[in-house]
Amino acid sequence: MISFQLLLKVNHAKHELHNVFIRQLYRENLFDDMLKEHNNT
Repeated sequence: MISFQLLLKVNHAKHELHNVFIRQLYRENLFDDMLKEHNNT
């Protein structure tokens, strides 16, 4: 059986990785470009 401490460590690692990926996807210097409306002409 998996110990509770191991589950806590795995969950912590999962959340930390998720945060790293989110920070890389959403960089503040790209917000202006992402929020611009694109013309479909």
